[in-house]
Amino acid sequence: MNNVYLLNNPNKHWIKQSASKAVKQSIMNAHRAYQTFFKNKQGCPKFKKKSGIGSYYLIGTIHIQRHRIQLPKLGWIKLKERGYIPTNNIKSATVIREFDRYYVSVLINCECPLLSKPEQTEGIGIDLGLKEAVFTHSGVKIRSFKTNQTIIKLDKSLKRQQRKLSRKKKGSHNWYKQLLKVQRLYKRIKNIKKDIKRKGILSILRTNPQFITVENLNIKGMMRNKRLANSFQQIGLGYMVEWLKIKCRDYGIELRQVDRFYPSSQICSDCGHIQPMPLNQRTYHCNHCGMIKDRDINASINLKQATDYTVIV
Repeated sequence: MNNVYLLNNPNKHWIKQSASKAVKQSIMNAHRAYQTFFKNKQGCPKFKKKSGIGSYYLIGTIHIQRHRIQLPKLGWIKLKERGYIPTNNIKSATVIREFDRYYVSVLINCECPLLSKPEQTEGIGIDLGLKEAVFTHSGVKIRSFKTNQTIIKLDKSLKRQQRKLSRKKKGSHNWYKQLLKVQRLYKRIKNIKKDIKRKGILSILRTNPQFITVENLNIKGMMRNKRLANSFQQIGLGYMVEWLKIKCRDYGIELRQVDRFYPSSQICSDCGHIQPMPLNQRTYHCNHCGMIKDRDINASINLKQATDYTVIV
């Protein structure tokens, strides 16, 4: 679309009300998205509604005080959380809207503080699954969200609010009020799950292991299973792996990944015997040496002992 036509279109007058750098950055983002699409690296970019979740980039005169921030075109804005944003070396800012809340993310130029780490321990293997999202050979685990009482109560409340939303006339004032209640519940459930996953991964990394070995899961292929797709979506294994990569870089820990077809659940961790293990069988009973262990503990030990792997961090 021609940029001049976009700015001169009377139906798009709201674009001129925003900062010029924000418009340029959005055009650059769209250009980058289409370039990656034409190179077959990602899918086709999707049109974003003005009323949906979104963000825009700001650069220029940005000043920060203890309780407020000055942004181009917006002026001084009060901050709900005070005194934690540095006031010097501000590079840019990104304003994010999520439902009825607004957030500002500030990019600053500073040196990263050194993380205090304990003595290095032995390497670990992390088994990813449905019953326990994360499981190590020492017993550290993140249990499935189906047993979390807070999430169970919020899910029941969400179903009630969704039924109320379906009975209201779409586009009416009461419909928008009810939609906001549903969105707030979605946001709260998402934040609780994110907090559980991040704290669980940090509890593993703070032991300062020599290395961490994970599986290379085909998450897109798993989502095609109609019976298990909802369970995989609720757990969010892809987010866990990405967060694990980020924190391994911060803590300076080597992150290894085995081949996608590595049979970690089928190998005996004592003798190396391989036997089939259906999903409903939660205890590994080796037919060769007689070893009996929990399925997830056996898989995490096999991941720890794996010799054929790829270092991704």
